Amino acid sequence: MAVEHVSKSDGIERTKGLAHFRVVDQGLSLTEHGIRMDWNAPYDETAKPRWMRQHEYVACNCNTCFFCKERKTTGIQSWPRTGTPSNKRKEPTCDGERIDLGKSGGKYCRACYRKRRNTHSKIETSGASKSKCENSRLGCSNCQEPICDACWEDYEHKK
Repeated sequence: MAVEHVSKSDGIERTKGLAHFRVVDQGLSLTEHGIRMDWNAPYDETAKPRWMRQHEYVACNCNTCFFCKERKTTGIQSWPRTGTPSNKRKEPTCDGERIDLGKSGGKYCRACYRKRRNTHSKIETSGASKSKCENSRLGCSNCQEPICDACWEDYEHKK
């Protein structure tokens, strides 16, 4: 005798071409039926059948198994965090010193470029803005951006 069990989970009927889900649903309902036969309500933890898991419940959030339906377990288990805040990597801060970045011939000044893009963005292309900026090999040691002499005093470092 074949047992066919059709269930609706989350409003989706799981019978059309999804044999795997039908088997899973059958297994869940048979397990639930077996638990209800051997373990009487109000489901006292000390009166569990011997064949059931006697340890803590495994975290689950499926809302289809016996334990979720009876609110024995809910949510996803959160593991304790390892490490302390002191183990986190600290970002280096800018010391305000202008050093040689080692870029041969220099690159366009990023501060000049930002100023030009803010004022001429609709008129000039990006390449045209870059070509009209000053070139510099020097810049901030942490930010790694080339900054010209004229912009260095007003330069806002990355944070």
